[in-house]
Amino acid sequence: MGVPTKSFAAIACVGPLLLGRVAPQYLFWNSFWITGIVVLLLQLLVYATWSVVLYPKLFSPLRHLPHAPVRLAPPGRPIMLT
Repeated sequence: MGVPTKSFAAIACVGPLLLGRVAPQYLFWNSFWITGIVVLLLQLLVYATWSVVLYPKLFSPLRHLPHAPVRLAPPGRPIMLT
């Protein structure tokens, strides 16, 4: 599953325009461009946090599958694969 770039770009373009019409006091430095870039970066940050941290650890159905035990070698000795 890739990053939903079309929807991110649409929200980053349309969001500042609507924000400028409804509540222009919330634009960053009174600029549509800077507000759009900030919105896009926030979306990417939230998406990365969701896909890297939250989903695999808390919401993934694969987290309950059994897995092989981890064998650790004693300190100073390499793991011998046979």
